Amino acid sequence: SKLGPLFHAIVRRFIISDFLDSICGFKGFKANVAKTICKEQTLYGYCFDVEILLIAQKNGYSIKELPVVWNDKKGSKLSILDSPAILLEIVKLKINQIKGRYNKDNAR
Repeated sequence: SKLGPLFHAIVRRFIISDFLDSICGFKGFKANVAKTICKEQTLYGYCFDVEILLIAQKNGYSIKELPVVWNDKKGSKLSILDSPAILLEIVKLKINQIKGRYNKDNAR
């Protein structure tokens, strides 16, 4: 599917460009950081990982990208049928950004 790279390009262009791969879904946190981030999280679908990076940045947490060995699982690809839901979540993220939800000064 070509949706993965397209999704990644849209996210990098319109939402967050600070990371090489913000949408891989593989994230690790210290327990206290995860609790803080999850309290502020509003998305639980396709863009959950992008939102948690935005929340982590807002809270001033140190974020590092580390290489991982990734083995694709058959059937875990995005489908063209996922496009409307993905775009809706991207729009929600953008609206949240415009409203300042992920700004450091806008703590919950």
